[in-house]
Amino acid sequence: MWRVACACGFEQKAPSAWEATAIARRHAQLLIDSPGSGHEIVVEEPVEEPSDAPAPRPSLDDDRKELASQRIRAKLWDGVLPNAAPIATRAGHGPGRPCDGCDLPIGAREAERAVELEDGRGLRFHVACASLWQVLRMALPASENKEGG
Repeated sequence: MWRVACACGFEQKAPSAWEATAIARRHAQLLIDSPGSGHEIVVEEPVEEPSDAPAPRPSLDDDRKELASQRIRAKLWDGVLPNAAPIATRAGHGPGRPCDGCDLPIGAREAERAVELEDGRGLRFHVACASLWQVLRMALPASENKEGG
């Protein structure tokens, strides 16, 4: 089961990534009505049930996800990343250029999500960073975006 959680205490499980994203979007829409509340929405992939084995140490992927989350949130807040829905998206393999979300390179073996905005700008993200940007930008009221408002 996928887990959707928020700093406000909200938590819900979903059987698929699609449903988890829908839950996160609905919760983000609720947050728009209460700006500045400091909410942080997290969508977690299913993990194996806990066993008696000792808990694993945080992996590089965990550190990378946390770094990406912090950078994307800061860029949205500062207006570096737009709070605007893309008009087109494309998928492909990374060319080695930095992700517009986390600033880490998108490797040739990694999937890349390219988005086109209404103002003609194009952005490139790791797939996970693009999803995080979409969820976080919906939680930020349009008036809070430095470019859009």
